[in-house]
Amino acid sequence: MLSRIRSRLTYANVVASLSLFLVLSGGTAVALKGSNTVFSDDIVDNQVKTADVRNDTLAGGGLTAADLGAGSVAGSEVKNDSLTGADVKESSLGQVPQAGNAGTLDGLSSTHFGVGVMGGVMKDLSTFNSVANGTQWAPIGASTASATAPFVAPPGGFVARDLEISLASANGPTETQTFVFSTPSSGALSCTVPVNASSCSDATHAVTVSAGQPYSILESAAQNSSRTVDVRFGWRAVSP
Repeated sequence: MLSRIRSRLTYANVVASLSLFLVLSGGTAVALKGSNTVFSDDIVDNQVKTADVRNDTLAGGGLTAADLGAGSVAGSEVKNDSLTGADVKESSLGQVPQAGNAGTLDGLSSTHFGVGVMGGVMKDLSTFNSVANGTQWAPIGASTASATAPFVAPPGGFVARDLEISLASANGPTETQTFVFSTPSSGALSCTVPVNASSCSDATHAVTVSAGQPYSILESAAQNSSRTVDVRFGWRAVSP
């Protein structure tokens, strides 16, 4: 019997039988022709590794945006300290959450800073004459009733705010004095020194002074006061 089988055993019979065995047992023997012939279902899951991807320093190598799913790259996939300013679209950034007061300094907004702090003194101010004559005192520096005048705003103008008035001596029990930062612009920046007090301030209001407009310090009203007193003042000029 064996001799009869050997007499019929040829190379073709052996190869055909082996091929049939591989197919029936799940083995694969496929000859690929041409390009783009391997698809996802031809690859065992989780078997393509880093070494199988062409190095991105070589032509046609590496992965492109088309190979990545939207939202698939997170912080864990990015090397620490590897991103630079060129990698970030600045217009997409909002205010840093931990910088809730980034728009202020010590709780003060930009309106409290800018051109500078101004001040001066009105020497020997006669409350009766100053009000009656409508004397416009120089808004900066020391001046007297006979040597004073309003100033003129420079190009660009400014905003005046935070007026502070301080008398060299306090008012009497029936005296009050009102001072105003005077300008043709609308708005009022003023304060009244009350009875038995020597100072007042206005940190609430502001007035815009346009280029070329005059501005000065004016005593606009006085009640039961006819004395002479030095008056110190200060105010803040900020950018419009």
